[in-house]
Amino acid sequence: MEEERDKNKLTKKSPKAQKKPRRGGDYLLARDQVNRLSLYQPKEAIELVKKISREKFDSKLELHVSFLSSKGKKTAPEHRVLGKIKDKSEDLLTALIKEATVLLKNKKIRQTTICSTMSPGVKIDWQNRSFYA
Repeated sequence: MEEERDKNKLTKKSPKAQKKPRRGGDYLLARDQVNRLSLYQPKEAIELVKKISREKFDSKLELHVSFLSSKGKKTAPEHRVLGKIKDKSEDLLTALIKEATVLLKNKKIRQTTICSTMSPGVKIDWQNRSFYA
């Protein structure tokens, strides 16, 4: 019996070491420019996303909003496209404020982030409410 157990132990393959997730060099450079702990004003966030966007195509600017769940109800995050990254910053800011006011009505938000198609996200501060600062 013990010999069979030893044989089984020898024939079993050892578990493979898990691979660490890897990112491309451009993504890592863009991620280093964003402070992930701080919240940005909407105008600053749009400018930062336009700066760190390194795609060779005309990518989209996306708004991601996650809500607080209440009384055990799960709420799915909302994803909205604000426009193309090559649009004017003022147009993107007005689209952001328009979409945000629709999404933020009577809902408690947990986190709001904007990002380009293939870039890291930038968190937005809605507490100050000075959208044009």
